[in-house]
Amino acid sequence: MNLTTWRWFFSHLKPYTWSIIVLLLVSVVFGLVEIATPLILQRLVDTAASGTLEIGLMIGLVALSAASSIPIPFWLQSRLGARFTYKLRGDLLRCLLRMDMSFHDDRGSTTLTTQASKGVGAAGDLLNLFTNSQILLQLPVAIFAVFYLAQHSIAATLMLLAFMVCFAVCSKFIGEKIASEEEAYHEIDNELTHRGREAVHQIQTVKVNDTVTHELTYYWQEGKRALERRFRLIKLHGVFALLGGGAYDFALAVTVIFFIPQVVSGEITIGTFFALIMFASRIMAPAEFFGNFYAEIKEASALLKPVMEILANQPKVVEQRHPLHLNAVNDEIALRNVSFQYPGTDRSILRDVSLTIPAQKKTAIVGRSGSGKSTLARLLTRLYDPTSGVIEYDGTDVRNVSFASLYGEVSYLTQEVPIFTGTIGSNVAYGVKGHKPEDIHSALTRSSADFARHMEDGLDTKVGELGKKLSGGERQRLAIARLFMRNPSVVILDEATSSLDNITESEVHQTFEELGVLGGGKTMIVIAHRLSTVHDADQIVVMDDGKVLDTGTHNELLERCELYKELNKNLSIA
Repeated sequence: MNLTTWRWFFSHLKPYTWSIIVLLLVSVVFGLVEIATPLILQRLVDTAASGTLEIGLMIGLVALSAASSIPIPFWLQSRLGARFTYKLRGDLLRCLLRMDMSFHDDRGSTTLTTQASKGVGAAGDLLNLFTNSQILLQLPVAIFAVFYLAQHSIAATLMLLAFMVCFAVCSKFIGEKIASEEEAYHEIDNELTHRGREAVHQIQTVKVNDTVTHELTYYWQEGKRALERRFRLIKLHGVFALLGGGAYDFALAVTVIFFIPQVVSGEITIGTFFALIMFASRIMAPAEFFGNFYAEIKEASALLKPVMEILANQPKVVEQRHPLHLNAVNDEIALRNVSFQYPGTDRSILRDVSLTIPAQKKTAIVGRSGSGKSTLARLLTRLYDPTSGVIEYDGTDVRNVSFASLYGEVSYLTQEVPIFTGTIGSNVAYGVKGHKPEDIHSALTRSSADFARHMEDGLDTKVGELGKKLSGGERQRLAIARLFMRNPSVVILDEATSSLDNITESEVHQTFEELGVLGGGKTMIVIAHRLSTVHDADQIVVMDDGKVLDTGTHNELLERCELYKELNKNLSIA
């Protein structure tokens, strides 16, 4: 990992400084136990060899062994890891939910959630590595062991240290290869995950287009590439494991070669020999750990990169530091010289649009596909900000009002009905605070969603993933019931009924009419698919190629606007 990644990682550890200090202190205590155990064993064996049995030493050795088995470091580390990943996951979710729509348009929800999930897991693994009691225990014990062995043989100590140096060099070389392979593997794996989730989410489309075999063929072909990369990673990790495991054998061989002769000659006691074996293994203990440590760091670096990029992004559509409160719109909504182009493109979707939408009236926006109608709706709801120009609600720039008050007064409904996995009740009351069951029932009645009351579990009826257990008309009525619950002063309908049959559409439009007069009247902005549904609008805006071509009533436009005549002729009976 580069310096930037390290800085990012350690900056996210700052809130847990005291937890890390406590873990470090506890690990030091356990490290002292690890150091004391071989020394007590040495004394116990030597006294036993001389014919003396020291009961106190035996009890002390058993007590230390029992104490060292208590998983206090593990418990502290696990709690720290759980808190760290919990907060990081929350930070990522907050960042993703606050980012503007252009950010999500560029990356896609499935890719973002996959990268976030893997990145949080990698960050948690990295924290576990750094706070692992083994590294905190093994390092001080290994240092003490080096000095202990050096007192009996400098040559043996140097051989063990030389092995560690060679191991470090090999680790760096193999680690670089692991990093490269990990990045390539996760690039393929992310695409596979994205494609698989998308296919399952769009299962109906997959089936009716007979592309089940196609999707499976794609998986098996691309999955084979990912599997080959994974096999290479397994080989590289296997080399680390081989070097780490060989370290203990090497330590045993060095100890036997150098110290058995000293036992024979009487230079050291049998107890000392046992202590030397234990301390030699303690010197080698970090080898296996650091091998895995280095390999996992390289793996984590590949997964943390997209997470860092996500968290480093700042939303372009932001709330002012001291925002104004938007009250119910009573005068007008005005667009003044509004132009817009999507980030990363050079084509203007809207060009110098100036328009006045009177409050408590019905305004329809019509035009050919691609004329900028839906983009205009997204600007009115501030999902995007204009590239230039101003949008005002009752004379207040929409960029100066709080999101809470804006979305309290403005609701936006599209043909892609926003139903969440959950119950009927939770969907109707979504985003509404302090509601009562009778409020939900009232909203369902007003939206003609009588089907909800006839279901076995009533408001607690599960609607399936994204409402798949409901028909199109039922989903639409639940979304309308949500509008009644919110009771906004401005309702924007973006081709909200285009996917419904004529009869259901007519019924839903009657409900919209009831919603429009609720509470003294609402500002209704309707982006029309069928012009026959907006003939009665107080104002019809005709758009073409990102501009407002004409504005008037149905009869006025039929007299003077050629495009409106064409649209009316072709679409009014569609």
